[in-house]
Amino acid sequence: MSNVTIQLSCYYREFEMSLIRHLKEYLFESLGLKVQISVWGDEEKLPFFLRGIYTFYEAKILNKSYVLMAVRVEEEISPVKVSQHRQLVKQLWSGEVVYVHHLISPYNRKALIKGGLSFVIPGTQMYLSDLAFSVRERFQRQLIIKKQFKPATQALVLFFLIHAEKGKYNPAELSKKLGYSKMSLTRAFDELEDAGIFEMLRKGRERGIYFSGDRQSLWEEVKAYLRSPVRKKVFIAKGKAKEGTVAGLTALANFSSLNLPKVPVFALNRKRFSQELESHTVKYPEEAGFELELWDYDPALTAKQNVADPFSTFLSLRDEDDERIELALDEMMEQVKW
Repeated sequence: MSNVTIQLSCYYREFEMSLIRHLKEYLFESLGLKVQISVWGDEEKLPFFLRGIYTFYEAKILNKSYVLMAVRVEEEISPVKVSQHRQLVKQLWSGEVVYVHHLISPYNRKALIKGGLSFVIPGTQMYLSDLAFSVRERFQRQLIIKKQFKPATQALVLFFLIHAEKGKYNPAELSKKLGYSKMSLTRAFDELEDAGIFEMLRKGRERGIYFSGDRQSLWEEVKAYLRSPVRKKVFIAKGKAKEGTVAGLTALANFSSLNLPKVPVFALNRKRFSQELESHTVKYPEEAGFELELWDYDPALTAKQNVADPFSTFLSLRDEDDERIELALDEMMEQVKW
């Protein structure tokens, strides 16, 4: 056996053990369950290709026995493939089969639930179709966040997600488009390079970003580094003319079937929050004509028709513990034209 084969085998084994460890921690933290997980005795009877994709375990959850299909690769498995693989396991197992992975897209999560396919994504959600039981958590986002980008870097990323075409860009030309200094964008380039985001091009002392034009891949790669743009929220008294860009729940209602909030929401760059505006703040929503979010960057930079862009809207609301908002966020992101 070659050294490369041994190294790959060790890598996949470590990946599996990490997934199972996180699964145990997740079940204990979300349900208070200490679950015993052992290798499934009939695994060797399965097709060879299937054993290359998953390691199979047996576990008892809420007094029921399950076979766990723990993914051995980093890529997501499509819901269609999960269903096909599950049927092969069901030929040897009469109980429920549970798909286990460390990540899942909103689209695949919905497809698995719609297809009645049980799954556990440690730190995110557990769905057991035989019990019609679902637990959805939010702490995966905190676990995967690395070093969050500075406002100028985040504004630069949003520019690429919304406005940029395929090609090369340098700090000087981006400075004109975004209104940030060349020095600020040079630092933003440093952050992106340190994170391994974008292909960096160099010619002498000049540095540029090459953007492939693949917005969806960029979003999936970068969203763990992005923060809510909202630094502060204030209520502005009735009678004061509305200022800023439509944002928050009002923007989300614009992108989805969510009802409009009773108090409309707008956003401004926090640097534009004047003393005059501050003099009109009130304490309670009942007294307010609108709610004003103060952002770290200018929402108008990426807004369309004076409505905040869907990416900033998602980032500003993704930590809200409200199922209606979660569903509306999923609906909004599914409508993004990549």
